Amino acid sequence: MSHRRASTRNRFTASLLLLAVTLVAPAALANGRFPRGQRLVESATDANLLALYGTYGLIVSRDAGHSWNHVCEAATGTYTGEDPLLEILPDGRIVARTVQALIRSGDSWCNWTSILSDPQNGVVDITRALTEPLSIDAILGSYTPGRGFSSEFVESTDGGTTWSNAKALPVIARGLSLDVAPSSTKRIVVSGLDATGAGKLLLSDDGGGTWQANTIATTDSNSAPYLAAISKNDQNRLFVRTDGYHDINGVDTANDALLLSVDAGTTWTAVIQRNAKLFGFALSPDESTLLVGYGDPVVSAMYVAPADLGIYRADMATILSDLPNAPTHFEKIFGASVTCLRWTITGLFACTSQKALGFEVGRAPDATFALTDPNPFTPLLELPEVRPLPCSTGTNGYACFTDPDNGFASVCRTFQTSCDASPPPPGMGGRDSGADAAPSGGTGGSTAGAGGTAKSGADDSSCACSNVGSRGSNRIAPLLAAFVAAFANRRRRKNALPL
Repeated sequence: MSHRRASTRNRFTASLLLLAVTLVAPAALANGRFPRGQRLVESATDANLLALYGTYGLIVSRDAGHSWNHVCEAATGTYTGEDPLLEILPDGRIVARTVQALIRSGDSWCNWTSILSDPQNGVVDITRALTEPLSIDAILGSYTPGRGFSSEFVESTDGGTTWSNAKALPVIARGLSLDVAPSSTKRIVVSGLDATGAGKLLLSDDGGGTWQANTIATTDSNSAPYLAAISKNDQNRLFVRTDGYHDINGVDTANDALLLSVDAGTTWTAVIQRNAKLFGFALSPDESTLLVGYGDPVVSAMYVAPADLGIYRADMATILSDLPNAPTHFEKIFGASVTCLRWTITGLFACTSQKALGFEVGRAPDATFALTDPNPFTPLLELPEVRPLPCSTGTNGYACFTDPDNGFASVCRTFQTSCDASPPPPGMGGRDSGADAAPSGGTGGSTAGAGGTAKSGADDSSCACSNVGSRGSNRIAPLLAAFVAAFANRRRRKNALPL
């Protein structure tokens, strides 16, 4: 997936924690973290449609950010992880991930249905090719006692209604991210870790039929590699960000880097590295300018250097002409924590901090501003102004007005706004039409496993909006065992900060 953010901890182990927590923890955990925007997307076909996923769930806009509505986890299903998946299809429907499945909305965003769910495989990442707007490629991952981790590749050509048979990925045991080249849908790239924990890159030029493997130098399970982008001007130019830590005075310290390959992954250069989390990456629409955003996840057991937070800018032509000295060509242009970046022809979007700056998302016309400019971003999203999405009775979204645990009541205090959210009058509010419309029971749509054709109907077991605590516990033991094993060699987190 392009422009991906890195998580607040090593995802190789954090994903295990997510799987374990999914089976044993209450759903309320989804909103128990420091408020932070994680992934922002703008529709490629209608710039008025915006969607933001954060630690507080999904927030959407139909008017280019003039107003925003919250879609609660009682409607979508809960997600407790640090790596939300979020895409907007050409018709405005939204694809996202919960702890149980990949889900898709109806046209009003009030109903949600599972489109990819497998009890043995979790959805790790998805990506889309803009030239084939209904295509979705996905990585599935699983853990089996005695066998360890394994990863598979699946694809859909109809927006997730049906899926291909799953194909095992070679070399990579733990798939982490994938992307498709803007210039060719046949060029697919996957990053991950092999069975020894070494960082690997898989490249396919036949749409996932065959793969060529390369090592991503300097990456491993303590500095995991995630694809940031494939250049639209040169499909051999790859950007990878690392989710890394190192020890400073006995303290686990963030140490994320951006790696660049100009030869399809054969060799790599670290172009920038800071003691903060690399949450934001963006190329200008013409790819002449590169932006890197560093942020603070506000985790007490990890140190982030305040001076390293912010946005760094570099000229791509200069970087490419002087790769050995690339780190010297970055200029810091913004000095606050940034947790996502998105640059489109509409402008430059940045996830900031409501608490620190008074807005959660800001927008600038471009990136020509300097560090000395006091207010380069115009506020676009202010959390206190967010209200629940108006959804009519009989839809999944209507539960946002009534569910005390996963409805709007669970996030209103985080937003510092009124918790008095009255449901729309009867007959008012969103109600989907078409294939993803819910029947009178409120659930519906179509489901598909990783290896076959979709199954239509309103089977409640296929709905992604069930409570996390209702899931079976038959896989708790092996997942927890994997979790413990993965953490056995990790350094112990310290709460003290360097002096």
